[in-house]
Amino acid sequence: MTGYTFTLENYPTAEVNQEYLLMQTLLFVQDNAQHSGQDQHFTFSTRF
Repeated sequence: MTGYTFTLENYPTAEVNQEYLLMQTLLFVQDNAQHSGQDQHFTFSTRF
């Protein structure tokens, strides 16, 4: 995703509705597998 651009549109603060270049992306993925019969937890987050 780094190096791509996106355009922010319809944001309430009009001054920030413009094109942006992604210079860094951070992905966090966590899988907390549990024994069968218990809840499974999965976490995923993205930061730009």
